[in-house]
Amino acid sequence: TRVNPILHRRNTLVKHINRQLKKVQDYKQGIKVINVWFWNDEEGNFYLSIKYGKTEIELSKNKYSILCKTIEDVEISLVKVRTMTNEGQFDSILTELSKNLRSNFKKTEK
Repeated sequence: TRVNPILHRRNTLVKHINRQLKKVQDYKQGIKVINVWFWNDEEGNFYLSIKYGKTEIELSKNKYSILCKTIEDVEISLVKVRTMTNEGQFDSILTELSKNLRSNFKKTEK
């Protein structure tokens, strides 16, 4: 059976969000983490970007990250984004990103 492409994109993003939530837990326990969607500045603020593939999602006009005061806020934000994804609030963005990603793999004529 063929999977609904909208649900497939949602599930893919949710799977990656869940991985980031695990990395947040590891970070809180002092375990070194790599390939994370969050980083902090010299003032201790955290920034969280949401990625589909390797592309950052534009969350609002020219805004690609969420400001979080603590690592716990990063976790809360990831849970909120996961809920929003499951509710379909990112469907149009994911569809557009998916088209762009697929166009990079199309064969070109010689």
